[in-house]
Amino acid sequence: MEGQQPAAKSNVVSALIVFVLIVNLFLILKIAAPDGHHQLSRIIKPNAAFIVQDEFIVPASADRQQSEATSGEIRPKNESVSLEWQLIGTGYDGQYSVETYREYEIYKDEHDRVIKSVPTSHFNYLRYWQPE
Repeated sequence: MEGQQPAAKSNVVSALIVFVLIVNLFLILKIAAPDGHHQLSRIIKPNAAFIVQDEFIVPASADRQQSEATSGEIRPKNESVSLEWQLIGTGYDGQYSVETYREYEIYKDEHDRVIKSVPTSHFNYLRYWQPE
């Protein structure tokens, strides 16, 4: 009988270790998973219009609600937004000619007239070698 007690203790210890590992795994997954990840309300409807925002695809209505809430202004539904690079300067760096471009958000109305142009923080630099 005494030989069976260490085996029984060994089984209890093994079961306890497995239980602790499962609980820890559950807690790690709970912490790592974003809140609401499994909610049906977060699933995008197939007929929704989409836009790219901060390198993620989001429904356009969510972007409109967020921008209205943060900016306090309501954009017309027929307004379009596009991104364009505009030349803002040229210069020289040794034997290279350097052109500096800046990205702008261009807001246009239904008649393709520019309503406003907002500069972003994105720049591009093109260098051209100028032989002597």
